[in-house]
Amino acid sequence: MALGQKLQFYRRLRRMSLRDVAEKAECSPSFLSQIELDRVSPTVKNLEKICKALDLTVADFLRDDPVIAAPVTTTRQRDHCPVVMQWTGAKLFNFFPPEVSTPFTALLLRVEINSVSPTRHSLHSLKELCIVLRGQLTCHIGKSEYPLTVGEGIFFDLITPHFWSNAGNEVAEVLFTSPNSFHLFEQVENDVRWHVSWKRQKRRTKTVRGVVQVTAMDTQGGSETRKARGER
Repeated sequence: MALGQKLQFYRRLRRMSLRDVAEKAECSPSFLSQIELDRVSPTVKNLEKICKALDLTVADFLRDDPVIAAPVTTTRQRDHCPVVMQWTGAKLFNFFPPEVSTPFTALLLRVEINSVSPTRHSLHSLKELCIVLRGQLTCHIGKSEYPLTVGEGIFFDLITPHFWSNAGNEVAEVLFTSPNSFHLFEQVENDVRWHVSWKRQKRRTKTVRGVVQVTAMDTQGGSETRKARGER
């Protein structure tokens, strides 16, 4: 799918007009129209603003996923689903098998009786719809609590710290769905920390090299001055 087609697809999917996207992306509707017609190409900076206006990451926008050759079914046996994360009293499953590549996320959180999931949050704005499939759960978002039972759901931004608790008398399960590719918060955070550490190390190395060069120049200059004076 061409860049212009992708922009038009996601814009219509979000039910946004050219003017709606243009206002959020700080550009003109005519510029977006030219992109959709593949007459112009946006700069990296413009593309980042457009993706932010569409509530997408640049990686998800540019990802070229193949057409699904056949429908993908999920099993009722949750324990057969891939385990993504596991904590004391809680476990996170991925509904999709490892071989399925999709820009869509479908996860299942299972919380044992009288247990809670750890507090988690994403590093950027990410919307998610959560529906309780079994038992009773309370979703804690910031300082607010939202008790939910089977069939009830909640839609919120994962950038806010949140966790789930089960004070019921049976194991509870909640379905997480998001129109974004799956990324573990912890992995993304580790990647960011590594990148920041790498940049700091690079700046530190550059500074040290600069000091060494200046010292070498000063030393060389002093030697030449002493030679001119006949000194050692």
